Amino acid sequence: MQSEHGHPLILSASPVEHATITVELYEKWYGLYIVDPHMDKPVMLPFTALEDAAQAGESAFCDHTPNPNVVVRWAEQRVCDVDPLALEMMIGRWELEYFNQSRRYRRPGEDA
Repeated sequence: MQSEHGHPLILSASPVEHATITVELYEKWYGLYIVDPHMDKPVMLPFTALEDAAQAGESAFCDHTPNPNVVVRWAEQRVCDVDPLALEMMIGRWELEYFNQSRRYRRPGEDA
C-alpha cells in the first residue's frame, strides 16, 4: 500500500483488521495515514489534527515528526490501532527532531 506521494506505508501486520495509523517509509513525513480495511485507500491525517489530543504544555508535532505519545492518545480516543513498527520509527524521529534539536548527528564519512 502506498501514499498519494507514491511512498510505501509501513504496515507490520497485514492484512489490516482495524483502522490503523501509520507513516510513509520516507525521510520526511507530512502527515500520518489511517489505513482501514473498509476503505479503498489510506486517508492522510495532518499533524495539526493531533493538537486536540495534546496535553497542556505538550507539542503535538515538531517539524516533520509527530509526538508519539500524542499519536497513541489520539488513536486511543478514536479506537484506532497504531502500527507498532511505525510507532518505533516515530519514537526514533521524535528523539532526533525534538529532544536533540541542538545536536547534529554526522553522516557516515562526514568530518566532525
